[in-house]
This record gives sequence, structure tokens and C-alpha cells, in this order.
Amino acid sequence: MPWEPANEGHAIERVAASILFAEPLPLKVLRNIQESIKTSVSPKGFDKVVLLPSPTQFQIAIHGGQPSLTNPATGQAFRKVSDDAVVEEVISNESALTFAATRYQSWEAFISVAQECLAGAVASAASLVTFRDIRLEYWDRFDLKGRDGISTLINPRTTLLSEKFRSKEQSWHNNIGYFYGVVPQTRNLINANVGVVIHAELPVNEISGQARIYTLAATQSRIDEGAQPWQVDSWKAASGVLTDRHEDLKSVLVDIIHPVLSQKIKLTSNSAAP
Repeated sequence: MPWEPANEGHAIERVAASILFAEPLPLKVLRNIQESIKTSVSPKGFDKVVLLPSPTQFQIAIHGGQPSLTNPATGQAFRKVSDDAVVEEVISNESALTFAATRYQSWEAFISVAQECLAGAVASAASLVTFRDIRLEYWDRFDLKGRDGISTLINPRTTLLSEKFRSKEQSWHNNIGYFYGVVPQTRNLINANVGVVIHAELPVNEISGQARIYTLAATQSRIDEGAQPWQVDSWKAASGVLTDRHEDLKSVLVDIIHPVLSQKIKLTSNSAAP
């Protein structure tokens, strides 16, 4: 099969786990949380600190002059760098906490490092604000060498992609999104974006195509619909939600990609896509 995962043993280019707040953190509280994150992650090699704009920040130009910021950059990213590339980072701002990695070994390893980096910050934030979303995102890539095309990329029995994409031998993009697991306090969301680029003019011994698959699974509070606040107030509870969504995204990717590719990256799921 000419399709190959981006890395030996898996196709993951990036994975990110995030906790989003229903209301912004007060700036003083955010600064205290960021100091505690710095204390936790600096000994682990997260020694590059980058200031990030606030999610609500924008620029204005006065009398044709240089744009000025309406408020200071409040976000911070603590990054671990190897060979000039960011391999792990912890992102904090008044709206969310995120742990992301571009080098992936296993779910157990990822969630363990996320706990080391975020557990204290999550506890501090949970004492003041309600969690709105807990989300997990994957960016996967497969490269094509040869001319077998879509027939060996897409699962012929996929329930998520339209039939017209299962053998479309040219570039295309397909977005999927739906809710599931709706209960009085929360609902779950799946997003899956599949983009395929075919370079028909390239020699067969070079990369002649590429498939990028972005998947997101989130558990969302329904507090905006009048529901009671979601009782998630610790890293243990949040990591349990993330692990459940990880299992959901495994079943989504198994549904989308060809079974031979699933075997190649040792991807299995005991359930159908939710």
C-alpha cells in the first residue's frame, strides 16, 4: 500500500488537550496560575516562554498612526524545543488551558505529561470558574507514493464520508460535525475534517499525494441552555473525560481510513464511531 503515515508507527503530527472556561479568569489569578505552571514545567525542559495575545484582543489605528493594542498580551506558552522544533507546549490564557505535543508515543504517555503540567493549574481555575468545554484534537497525515490513490486511503465501509469521496481520484476536502451523548448537563461533539491533495504530475517515486485528517472530540457544558453547572473540578475528572473522547476519536479514524492503514499504525477500536 503506497499510503504511509507521517511517522513510523503512527500518523499523528500534533495532539492537543484543552479545558475552556465559561467565563474569563481574573488577570491576577491568571498570573498566579502562570507562575505555578512555570515552576512545574521549567525543570522538565519547557524553558522557552512566548507571550500570546488575549483571545479578545484586537488592534486599532488612531489618526492613521501605528496600530496599538487595546490590552496587553495575557497569554503565555511554555515550550519545550528540540532540534529547533516545538515538541511540547503548555498554553494558558484567561479563557483556556492547553497541553499540546508534536511527538507522540502513546496516549498513556501524553496524558501523564499533561497531568504533570496542568493538574495544579486546573485545580486553581476550577475554584473560581466553571468549565465550558473539555476537548481533544488530533492532526494526522498520510503521504502517498505511487498511483493507487483514494481506494487504498479511505475505508470502503466508512459511515462518515459521503460515497462520492470514496473513489474520487483528485484533490478534495470534506467536513463532518455532529452532536452525540446529549444529557441534561452536557453534550458531546465530533468534528472531522479530511483533506486530500493529489499531485498527478509528480513522478511515482516522489510524494504524489497527501491526506490530512483533523479530528476533534469535545464534551460541552449546556449551562448556556439553562442547565446546572457541570461538576468537573479536578484534573482527575477532566482526564477521565479526555480519555473517553480519545476512545471516540480512535473509532472515528478507524471509520475513515482503510483497514490496512489502521493495521499499519496499530489502530483498533472496540466500537463504531459515536
